[in-house]
Amino acid sequence: MDCEGAEFHLLKPCRDPVLLRTNILVEIHPEFCNRCDIVRKFRQTHNLVRIDPAVRTVADIPIGPITGVDLLDAADERRGDQMWLFLETLRSQ
Repeated sequence: MDCEGAEFHLLKPCRDPVLLRTNILVEIHPEFCNRCDIVRKFRQTHNLVRIDPAVRTVADIPIGPITGVDLLDAADERRGDQMWLFLETLRSQ
């Protein structure tokens, strides 16, 4: 999920309880809110794994060449203080 800051509004289990049983990969945009808000909402029901930006190689891109598209540039949108969270549901849920 990469929704440019809307993650803080969309990831509300009180509004949509199915989120408590769903694996979620989300990009956190700290300029819109504090990542701890999402961590607090899901820490009882999910394992939380932080994924920091990394330099990519062509081998990291699972699709073949696309004419006129530089896939490395397309896969590299690192900017500012950026991170991802993988929220994996706990087995007991």
